[in-house]
Amino acid sequence: MDYHAELGGRRGDAEGLELLYQQARRKGEELLFAEALEVWYVAEPQQLIWQVWHHRLAQEAKRLSEPRLNWKWLLPIGLTVAVLAGVFSNDTALQRTSFRGQQPWLFLIPPLIGLGLMIYFGVSERSTVSIRRAGFLGGALVLVSGLGTWFASQTGWFRWFSESRNYETLLMVNLALLSWAAVGFAMVGRESRTVFAFLRKSLEVFVAGGVFSIVAMLFLVLTFGLFDALSVNLPYWLTQGLMGAAVAVAILLAAAGNYDPSRRADEQVSERGLGRLVLLLMRVLLPLSIVVLVLYLGFMLFNFLKPFQDRDVLIVYNLLLFAVMVQILGLTPLDEEEISEQWRTALRLGVMVLVGLVLLVCSHAMAAVIYRTLQGGYTINRVTILGWNAINLFLLGLMEVRMLRAGAAGWVAAVQRTLALAGWIYPAWALLIVLAGPLVF
Repeated sequence: MDYHAELGGRRGDAEGLELLYQQARRKGEELLFAEALEVWYVAEPQQLIWQVWHHRLAQEAKRLSEPRLNWKWLLPIGLTVAVLAGVFSNDTALQRTSFRGQQPWLFLIPPLIGLGLMIYFGVSERSTVSIRRAGFLGGALVLVSGLGTWFASQTGWFRWFSESRNYETLLMVNLALLSWAAVGFAMVGRESRTVFAFLRKSLEVFVAGGVFSIVAMLFLVLTFGLFDALSVNLPYWLTQGLMGAAVAVAILLAAAGNYDPSRRADEQVSERGLGRLVLLLMRVLLPLSIVVLVLYLGFMLFNFLKPFQDRDVLIVYNLLLFAVMVQILGLTPLDEEEISEQWRTALRLGVMVLVGLVLLVCSHAMAAVIYRTLQGGYTINRVTILGWNAINLFLLGLMEVRMLRAGAAGWVAAVQRTLALAGWIYPAWALLIVLAGPLVF
């Protein structure tokens, strides 16, 4: 409907304008109505009717700008994802095609969710996603997932059978990372600010997805418990498939409900609701993290050789690096004006101290990883951890240098550029592990 023409013809009919607006609401075209009215308001600001409607819609602007689910597309996409995720998580359904007895293909669920999101975002109304770019990235994701699956099934590619099993475990993590990256590359360009904004929004989506998944699993557990109370034993293949499908659909809904494809990524970072909760949590944890790391450094002096002897300690260190990157991502504002100058200075100092402490702790871990690799030989697990350690240490060191050079006035942009760079380096290393790992090990 041409709302501009309809509004122009009803400028003197208050009842007609109200009926037209209610009609637009029923069709889900409130934004189109508001955009057309704003054109008339700018063209004829002296008209009282446009002034009234302008201020009325201004009060509803926040509600109108929230992402709205397009159920016409989300239902078939969600149903397809649910069915395939149920199959991929079901060892009975894949028993004949599995390459190690009854091992479900869980690593294919993240690419499945990623493809579903790219299709949904691409076909959504007024989407800013390039269909051609989304199609290319979707095809690339299918190709990489297919190659990874084929490599995992060809145990003869690897020197030892254990390496094949380790590769399958790494495949789950790396394909999840590549699926998230493919969705991100389809949504944003190369500008550091928009990449950082997408990363921040992704953090909100991951939190929402975790909550949705927990609720879905609790619902299924209660459902299974009700049937069990009546001595009705549901087939194992059904319960296993439902759990996989529930988690996949929960993550799909969390992403679709929190991200609006019609708006730029930097227009969606919210300081309200879940976004504010994540921001507050990360900033509250900053001083606590510093205290814990200071205490840990003291105890580390008395257990200096522990990482050289125990691989579990190295895994904890590696997780620490990622946790710090996530914490810095969550507490960094999109715009410096979001916080006062006093708190901005304090936040900069806190981040710099945190990064410095982590560099000390994990440089020690890096030495231990190199030592164990030289002593025990190269394995796909050790090289993967070595790579992630090197990447995170490089990024944190670069962040520290940039923050020092930028000073109090430009440190936010410096952190954003570094985190945006991580958004490119992480998928590159994951892709290298998936494709080159079987050829080397």
